[in-house]
This record gives sequence, structure tokens and C-alpha cells, in this order.
Amino acid sequence: MKILMICHLPLDPTLGGAKVYLENYQSFLQAGAEVKLVGPETYANEELTRLSEDERIDKYAPLIKDYIEREGSNYDIIEVENTYLPYERTEIKFNGILCVRSVLLVNHFDTLRLPTVPSLKNTLKEIVYSTLNKYPYKERRKISLKCLKNADCINVPNELDKQKIVSLGIKESKILVGPYGYFEKDEASFDCEKQRVGFNEISFIGSFDPRKGELEFPKIVREVLKEFPETKFNLLGCKGRYKNKEEVLSKFNPEVHANLNIIMHFDPTQLNELLGNTKIGLFPSHLESFGFGLLELMLRGIPTVGYEVPGPSDILLKDLQSQRGDWQRLVKYITRLLGDDELYLSKSRESLAHGRLFKWEISAQKQLAFYQKLLI
Repeated sequence: MKILMICHLPLDPTLGGAKVYLENYQSFLQAGAEVKLVGPETYANEELTRLSEDERIDKYAPLIKDYIEREGSNYDIIEVENTYLPYERTEIKFNGILCVRSVLLVNHFDTLRLPTVPSLKNTLKEIVYSTLNKYPYKERRKISLKCLKNADCINVPNELDKQKIVSLGIKESKILVGPYGYFEKDEASFDCEKQRVGFNEISFIGSFDPRKGELEFPKIVREVLKEFPETKFNLLGCKGRYKNKEEVLSKFNPEVHANLNIIMHFDPTQLNELLGNTKIGLFPSHLESFGFGLLELMLRGIPTVGYEVPGPSDILLKDLQSQRGDWQRLVKYITRLLGDDELYLSKSRESLAHGRLFKWEISAQKQLAFYQKLLI
């Protein structure tokens, strides 16, 4: 079985989407598959791009199609990012299995609107959306649906992605759930033996923006501090929407600034140190494909609370999830864990065990077995 993986981003591991392709590629190689990974460096002859997603689709789609038709005869399976092949299957001259991947399934926006930072502009947008029943990324959602319908196989990283695609009328039999994860060789690098029951820090890993829980964070911090005033909150890797610590702090009441540790950017090798005194993880993201920051917490035996949304819902313990937007329940989970050492130790052990299910080695074998069946 020969596999060609076509990434829509430059093959730079600092780019989240590209990191997924690079690590999945490595896991296929380790499993003994014959596989090649290419990015726009190959099919578009460029390494760096400042294009928006829509601009990339317009520019790369015909180039990817040409590349498939030029090189496809050498492969049994070709993987392409969903939305980057907006053609009828009969228009693509490839006789093997054409599989689309989805780093972040845009079709969730059929019914989902992310929270927005309060402003006159955003309020007017909400009124328009509510009146016209419009949701974002309309054209891209149409393209995505076309790609999903025409693909021979669909590879998604979480169960809620699969459920969404089935709800669109697509056969479940052609959908593979191939979770992301970590490599077993890295297991020893996670500081999972530390006894954290006496600590009082809560940590989040990710950018600080509305999709990741920006609007809920000040409320959660406020309510937790009412009951446990000595608690510290670490926000790690905040850079994105905001460029410096002061901009992030401005979103919180000055009274809680002393309880906040804002780190805009960090080297991944620093995580054990940065999470050294962390007792609980907080991950109130509204939508992910997976949740690598969440997994980093779980693999250290840090019980983490978050929403039941695509990506995190597969990784979080079921009894530490709330419905999307129900930050009050997250506060209840946090205060229970802070106040009950026996419960905390139990959830710490469960978190570590559950996190260790998400290994690239396991996912690669599952994906390759699915592909092999399609070729029979």
C-alpha cells in the first residue's frame, strides 16, 4: 500500500495544521507504510505564504488536482485536506482511493456561532445573523460538503466530526476516526509522577481568543477566587489575537491580576517547568479538531475541565465536561477538585490513563487497517 499525503500548509511543525500531517506521516512510516508527504513547497513551488484560507483554496485547489493527476498513478491512497478538492470525483483522474482529511471541520458552523467580544460592530453582526439565520464561512461550508460527498474516504480526528458528517447525509461506512496523539517514545518526558494534590495552580495552554474561552475566563477566575482566594491561574501560549501580556490582562478585573501568570509564548521543552505547580487544567474551547494543549495536561496526570465540543469531548473525562458555554459548571468541577483530595487523586489517575490512549502508534495502525480494507 502506497500513500501520498498532500498538506495545504508549508511543512513547518510550528504551524498547527502542518504539525498534524508531519506527525501522522511519521507514525505511518514507523508502522511500516510506504508514504510520501508533500506541501505547497512541492505542488505550488513556494515555501511561505501569507494567504488567507479562502485565498489558499482558490490558488492551491487546481495545483493539487494537477499534482494528483500527474503523480497519482504511483499511489493507492491519496490524502488531501478537505475543501482543497472542490471538484466532482469524475473530474479527478485518479483510480485509487481519494481520502479527504479535516484539521478543523468547517461544517460545524452550520449551526455553531462562536462567542464574540462585546462591541457595537459585533452586536450588529449578531442581529443580522439572528435575523437572517446566517452562520459564518457559508461558501467554504458548501465547498466542504461537496468535497466530503465526492471523497472515497473521510479521515477525521474526533467522534463529533464523524457525527456531524453523518448528519449531512454521508455514509458512515466511509468515515474513519483517526485521532491525533503523542509518540510513545516521548512518554517519559511528561512529568506525570509529581504529587500535585497540595498545589493551588490552574493552567490553560493555548491562544487567548473567543474560540478558546476568552469571554469565560474572567468569570471563571472571579468565581473560583471567591472560594479559593489563593489560587493562581497560568495562561500559557496566549499570543495570537493579543500581542502582549498587558493586552491580555486588560480583559480581567485589576483585582485578580496578582493571581494571573500570563505567558505569551513558550518553548515546548519548558512545559514541565511551567506546569510544575499545576493542580488542575482548564480548557474552555468552543471548537477544536483535537486539543494538543489539553492532552499535554492529561499526560501529566492533571485533571482538566472543559466543554463537550468536537475534539476535547473525546479527550476529557466525561464527568469533567459541561455543555458548551456552561462555564458555571466548570467552576463547580474546579472547586470540587480543589476541595476534595480523595476525588482529586482519583481524577488524576483517570486523566493520565485516558490521556495515554491517544498515541500516534495506535492511531496509525487504525488508519492503515481502514485503508487496507478499502483496497480489498
